[in-house]
Amino acid sequence: MTRNTNIQEILFSVELTDIYQYLPGPNSQLALFEMEEQEEEKEISKIPHYKAITNPKTGQVFSVVTDGYRLVTNQEALDLARQCFQQLFGMQDTEQMVVFNIVAPQSRSFCHVDLIHQHYSVNIWAREMWLPYLRVTNSYNRSRALRFDLGFCRKLCDNGMIFERETIPYKFYHTRQEISPVGQFRVDFERLKKLEASFRESVDRLNSYPVPEEVFLPLTCIALGLEFDLQSDDAATRAKEEERFHTFKHGAKTLVAKYVDELGANAYAVLSVITDIASRPFFYRTPIWMVDRLQKRAGRWFDDFAIEISKPTFQMDNYLASTMVWFSQEV
Repeated sequence: MTRNTNIQEILFSVELTDIYQYLPGPNSQLALFEMEEQEEEKEISKIPHYKAITNPKTGQVFSVVTDGYRLVTNQEALDLARQCFQQLFGMQDTEQMVVFNIVAPQSRSFCHVDLIHQHYSVNIWAREMWLPYLRVTNSYNRSRALRFDLGFCRKLCDNGMIFERETIPYKFYHTRQEISPVGQFRVDFERLKKLEASFRESVDRLNSYPVPEEVFLPLTCIALGLEFDLQSDDAATRAKEEERFHTFKHGAKTLVAKYVDELGANAYAVLSVITDIASRPFFYRTPIWMVDRLQKRAGRWFDDFAIEISKPTFQMDNYLASTMVWFSQEV
């Protein structure tokens, strides 16, 4: 997947629309339409207490909600993200804010918008550049709540991860009619600098920890919570899972060779494989739906593994025990 920065694609009109029902009889149908367009010969009835979230230009229906639901448009979510961005980077305005990437399905039923400061980056070892970014998430199909997260992206290859523990506190209830005013985000530049310091420390720890190439893929499976039902009793399921596993293994091996050549056989190279796959999950049928979830898992693994390898009792064989069985035989 290539980066998308066209913000206009997600700033289309949406509205709450009444829902009507053709009557009478068991074969009654639901219909969305303006009152002046109703067919005179059919008896209709408005369904109380429910509305539909629609695109008025295309007629697309995203979801059905109850009366009193507060619809948050992508434009409103982006305006709130600008406020958060100002507090995060200690700015008076958002002139330096740049849309780095937009992840959204073709239906535009939800979106993740990643925002970066065009002049702020984290330089590691004078050769690795990472960009802190703010992700705003919103949806019209109720699949994702309005939320704001912090993450880091490797500038060289756009590989990203989200630190779920750095979700920015912001409560919004869709039953309220007003969005909270400026100043409700509990985030500032000091918090970003603390995250940056912790990030540098963990990166150093991973870079100094050697990892044999043959365990890169098992580590990736653990980090991203990947599971393959290769022993299923159902032949069709087993064949499907074997094909998916083969696709994963083939693509991931190419990434392992690339990053080992570039960074060496260490845990930092493993992180690069993990974040590459999380940002471009090629072995899923609908990869767009998996990016945010996998990038959050990558962020959790980054934090946890940096701690684990610092323990004198850590043993790689025990850590990998649950996944090595998949790689013990060729599928």
